[in-house]
Amino acid sequence: MAVSLNAPEHKVAEILDGELFLSPMLAPRDCVVHSRLLGTLGRALDDGNGGGGGWWILPKPEVHLGEDVVVPDIGGWRREGEPFFEAHEVEEIQRALEALDRANDRLATAV
Repeated sequence: MAVSLNAPEHKVAEILDGELFLSPMLAPRDCVVHSRLLGTLGRALDDGNGGGGGWWILPKPEVHLGEDVVVPDIGGWRREGEPFFEAHEVEEIQRALEALDRANDRLATAV
């Protein structure tokens, strides 16, 4: 079933199991943490400074997984060939993003 993505520009639209979900954009406080995490991950995983390099690290990529469309805060995948996610990489990224979300929550409550 096709779902129309006529979402307001200030919302993030995702499709899971054929259902449209709208989420708010990051709050300013969260944007600061997001920006710092993106910079740290980019330097380590994309550039190779303090990490392995060889990864694409992007903010808010639209990822199509079969019929589902998700928009993680930060996405990353290996640079081998064209950018795409393998199933095992999606699981790794999900675990990493969950850890980042927990760290973000701890930082937000400390502020």
